[in-house]
Formats: sequence, structure tokens, C-alpha cells
Amino acid sequence: MTDKINHNQVAKDENFNFFHHYYNDETELINSDNDTKYYSTDEFKNDIGINSTKESFGCLSLNCQSIGGHWTALKQFLSEINGDTFTFDVIGLSETFRVPPNILYTLNGYHSFEHKTRPEGDDGRGGVGLFINSNLKYTVREDLSIFTSHVIESLFIELEICTTKSIIIGIVYRPNTPPRASLDKFTESIGHINDQIALENKTAIIMGDFNIDLLKYGNHPKTKLFVDNMFSHGLLPQISRPTRVTEHTATIIDHIYTNKIEANTQSGIILTDVADHYGTFFIEHKKLKHQPYKDIKIRKHTPVNLKIFKNLLSAHDFKSINDHEDPDEAYNKFINEYDELYNIAFPLLTIRQTRKNTKKEPWITSGLLKSANQKNKLMLKK
Repeated sequence: MTDKINHNQVAKDENFNFFHHYYNDETELINSDNDTKYYSTDEFKNDIGINSTKESFGCLSLNCQSIGGHWTALKQFLSEINGDTFTFDVIGLSETFRVPPNILYTLNGYHSFEHKTRPEGDDGRGGVGLFINSNLKYTVREDLSIFTSHVIESLFIELEICTTKSIIIGIVYRPNTPPRASLDKFTESIGHINDQIALENKTAIIMGDFNIDLLKYGNHPKTKLFVDNMFSHGLLPQISRPTRVTEHTATIIDHIYTNKIEANTQSGIILTDVADHYGTFFIEHKKLKHQPYKDIKIRKHTPVNLKIFKNLLSAHDFKSINDHEDPDEAYNKFINEYDELYNIAFPLLTIRQTRKNTKKEPWITSGLLKSANQKNKLMLKK
């Protein structure tokens, strides 16, 4: 039996650093000192989130191992890392499993969940999805979204950052269960996607659970072929430390690649127990032109307004409704009078929508956040 692995080893031992296995004297593509750091949710919010502006652009990737089974845990995790000054613009989920058509998974401040899952009659596992900031325009790139069940499952979008600039973002899941899984076919398919991105000469961020351990680069030819293919297209890995850790194994199987390598970018790993993979992120600390926030209208159902509404209903004379013999006319008369009183008690108020008031979950209290931080500390010790 191999020795148990602890977090300190994984975070500091060079044998768990992809760059240590890749780097040699003839390679100048990457800086071996550019090591990936781990963050608890609290550390991320305090060290990364607080130093990010509202205009920073960030992508988060996580293997959730069933969005339905871990929906509550996922929302709590996002509430722990999203703050007033920074929230992730794109959230990529792999292994979503089948998403029932009658169930809506929604997050405040994001478009409807874009997803691709295996067809009916299949095992219902796998699948990928994206939550995209509601202030960003996007189109689904069906030509890039290769989805071959059990081989490569992907979803790509193109974001319109401004009138002259767009960026391609993809979430990818590579199943590794035989007999249908094929690393050769996966590498070939990713190669086609990379070819098209290079042809269009566009910025790209590709993330997800690749089930390819980067630590095997030096002793597994097929892993080397895959990584070299990404490098040949100018797509460099942003995650260099293990993203899935058990008592006896540590593997870098959750990857982020981008051809946008600048001094103002930052990436890392967020510790979470939503599933048995850690979260990975990529952030560009740079002003991007989002669509302007729109005003939104709300009604406040305060205790005072509720009391006003009850008093209005009690004082109102609904007798004229009985003058209508036609039940439809009587109903319409009642609804009109009821709505009139409702609008008086609960008038529409116009507020300016901002990041601060769009993405907070109302059920996340300070007590829950405190308990979550304690839970994360205990998880790290475990």
C-alpha cells in the first residue's frame, strides 16, 4: 500500500507540479515558477475576490457529479466565493448528468442554464453545462460543441465582449470508462476544435474535467501527445497542481487552457467538497465592456405594505361584482378591482441593477457562511 498523501505534500512537493515534469532546458513556452496555488473559499474571497474589480473577467470550472444531486451544495459554494466586488462571469460544470426538462436550475444574475447531456436511452451520466453572466451576450458555437457520448462531451460559446472583440469559452468532459472511452479519439476531436479556433484567430478559454493526468506527461505517450497538441495551438495549461486528491492518489485531471497569457491574469484551485474534485478558476484583471446594467422593477412585500393591503381589501365594496350574470365578466371585474388595490399597496419601484444586488442568494445568512468556513477548514484537515 502506498503512503497516505496529505495536502501539504500536494501543495509544495515538486513531484506534484506539472511544470516539474514538463520543463527542460530547451523549453521556453512556460515559466516553471508559475506554480498553481490552493485557496479555501475564505482565502479566495479575501485574497483574490477582494482584489478583483467589478470589471474583472473570471471563469470557474467544477466537476459537480450531478447538478441535481449537488445543487444546494453548489449554490452555497458559489455564495461563499462570489462577493460584492467580484463574481464569476462564466461557470462551467462537467458531469452534470441528465437534466430533466421539467426542472429549472437558475442562478441570480445568470442566463438560463446552457447544457448538453447524453440522449434518452443512454446511462444519463456525463454531460456539460454553462452559467453565463446575464449582462453578457453570447451565442452557442454548435460547430465547436462536439458531443460524442462516452468519448468527448463539450459545449462552446462565443461571448461578445465589445463591438470589436469576442472570446470563445468551452466546457469539456472526457469520460474514461471503457470500452467506449478513447483518448485517441478525444485528442483528435480536441485537435479539430483547436484548428478552428486558430483559424479564426480568437481568444479562447477551454476548461473542464479531461480525465488526463498531467503528472503522467513524462511517462505516458498519449498524455504527452495530447498536451503537445494543446501547446502547438498556443493553448497553455493554467493548472499545474492536483485537482482530485484521495488518501493515496493525487491527479491533475481538471484543466484550464488559454491562448491569452498576460501579466494581468490569475488562476488557481479552490478547495470544495461539492463533489470529489476541486474547483479551478481563471481570472483576467482587466476592464472589459459588459453590456450596461438595466434598471429592474420590484415590489416590496413588507409587513407595513401587507397591512395596508389587508385594510384596503376589508374596506373595499365588491358588491358590484354581483351585478354581472356572466361569470367571466364577474371574474374579470373582481380581478381588475383586486389588482387596483394590490398596485396601491405594493407599488412598482425602479432600482438600478448591479452585481451587488443580482447574485446574492437570500438564504445565505452570516451564520451559514461562518459554518461553511468551519466546514472547509475541517475538510482541509481531513
